[in-house]
Amino acid sequence: MVPGSLFADSAGGSITQEIPRAPQGQLPYTLSLSATLESPYGIARVHSDCALTPLRYTAGDNTAAQVSLAEGHQFDRDVELLVYYEEVHRPSALLESGKAGAEPGSFMGDPVLLLTLYPSFPAAALGPSNTGEFLFLMDRSGSMADRT
Repeated sequence: MVPGSLFADSAGGSITQEIPRAPQGQLPYTLSLSATLESPYGIARVHSDCALTPLRYTAGDNTAAQVSLAEGHQFDRDVELLVYYEEVHRPSALLESGKAGAEPGSFMGDPVLLLTLYPSFPAAALGPSNTGEFLFLMDRSGSMADRT
């Protein structure tokens, strides 16, 4: 334990040392995790440092799929899924309607639109000084109106 860390007590020990531990492989609980993925242009593959069940496409055109955490996950690492999509450089739009019953004008009451642009630039055109990420936000809520 590093002295002065959040988990060290004043005597230099760990404040969690008194908590009983289950030996690895003998955890008294399990975790079942299943992810449903959808993309209008298709899902190429899913990668994880954790063992996964094989990707199962639920649509013939690979636009919907399911994957699950394999049995026997030992909770020895974070569960992260890296989803690789087909045609990532094609612009896409996703419209989510407001939540039913939510008051119009509230956080969940209005519809929102997500527009994704991921252009492909030739490698020769890129250099260390001209790469970057650009985020465009359009706010139509009226909250930024001139109040003078």
